[in-house]
Amino acid sequence: MAKANDLIALIKERQAQIAQWQAELDQARALLLGEGQGKQPSAKPTGTVQRLPKRPGSKRRRRQHPSSITWTDAVLREKGEPLHIKAILMRIEERFHKKVLKTTLVGNLARKVKDKDTFYRSAPSTFGLLEWKSQERKGS
Repeated sequence: MAKANDLIALIKERQAQIAQWQAELDQARALLLGEGQGKQPSAKPTGTVQRLPKRPGSKRRRRQHPSSITWTDAVLREKGEPLHIKAILMRIEERFHKKVLKTTLVGNLARKVKDKDTFYRSAPSTFGLLEWKSQERKGS
């Protein structure tokens, strides 16, 4: 019986501690939203990333942070011709010292190809820059 009472007391102690932490979190959230300083909370949390406007008639946005897409773009520009996904991954690792999962890169590139944004698929698992495709048509 003494063990059961000890457990109940421990549970109540933990619940009180959780309630105290929740109150501290609520207070911190109110301060972050400006409620503690007489301001109305903003509809949008501060510190959010501001998106660049899209150019008219284009889905393309500037990428602000290094990503598998920016690395692929750099690798393809350096090589000057379409590359197989394995070669792209190898060059990203060599040049940028970053390990990118094949499935992640293929998914990202497939989305860009589908949107006709930056990349095109020249053969299965082989990608090139869309600007090269338009240059190929003009040169033909």
